[in-house]
Amino acid sequence: MGLLVVAVALVSSFQAPEYNFEFQKTVYPEKLFVQGQNHLKKVGVKRIFVPHRWGGALLYHFDGKYLNFIDSRNDCFSREVWNDYFTIINTRSKWFDTWNKYDPQAAFLPNSTPLTRKLQAQNWQVKAQNKQGILLLKPQVSKKK
Repeated sequence: MGLLVVAVALVSSFQAPEYNFEFQKTVYPEKLFVQGQNHLKKVGVKRIFVPHRWGGALLYHFDGKYLNFIDSRNDCFSREVWNDYFTIINTRSKWFDTWNKYDPQAAFLPNSTPLTRKLQAQNWQVKAQNKQGILLLKPQVSKKK
């Protein structure tokens, strides 16, 4: 019984440390999201492509307002989705057909990746950019409003 009292006392006195999001801002493109948010709102974007490692940050930053292609919840996506993601991100054969299957209207990507360059060659418009990355909008979407 004494051991139970000690255990309860220890658990009740435990306080979880405050989570510090400052580290997150250096790893994830928080400033880029801030730069791009007005562009996304203005044209009514719904679907956004981001690299796997940025997906959760996108959901967090925008409170789930946008549908991202993929995020770090690895077990939530089928093998087909993962195969499609790797086809797109690595710009493998038929990447653009796969891209169009999901019809993203915007993309937050690191600067100077093959996918970034190929989307720009497809006339995707640069709407925000900083040292962490770039926001590209689909040509038809960027002309709205």
